[in-house]
Amino acid sequence: MPAALYNPTLEEVQFAQEAAWGDAAVPTIGGKAPGVFSGVQAFEISYYSKNKVLANLFVKDFLVTKDVMLDLYGRGGRPPAYLPALFDLADNADIQGFADSAANGTPMPKISQMGSVWSAWSDALQLIVNQQLDPETAMKNAANQIRTTLGCPTT
Repeated sequence: MPAALYNPTLEEVQFAQEAAWGDAAVPTIGGKAPGVFSGVQAFEISYYSKNKVLANLFVKDFLVTKDVMLDLYGRGGRPPAYLPALFDLADNADIQGFADSAANGTPMPKISQMGSVWSAWSDALQLIVNQQLDPETAMKNAANQIRTTLGCPTT
């Protein structure tokens, strides 16, 4: 499964690493920040909720607080997107690395077509890492594969 489809906790990532590692923002390309996707978890209120006002008050007044966000982080190990909680973790280099990367991110679309993006992207990275294709060719091929799958014109 491509890594982008699995959302591991920070502890899982740290445990899976056998070598020293760190988190940092994706580097600039040609002096510009790359267009990376960011994903966050959210609380949503169903359209079919019987008491939307009460549900909204519960989310707004109880869940979206620094204490609850820090508790969720402590229990699940996922970096908080809620800024007051993120600021409390300023001394955590891993969390700040994720935050730096997400700062230039675009919200990840929640559509089934993203599967074609992840598989083409994952395949391209494998070809690059295994030195079967140079990065430019691999990524151009991946982009064309995505365009073909989605029915868009290729270049």
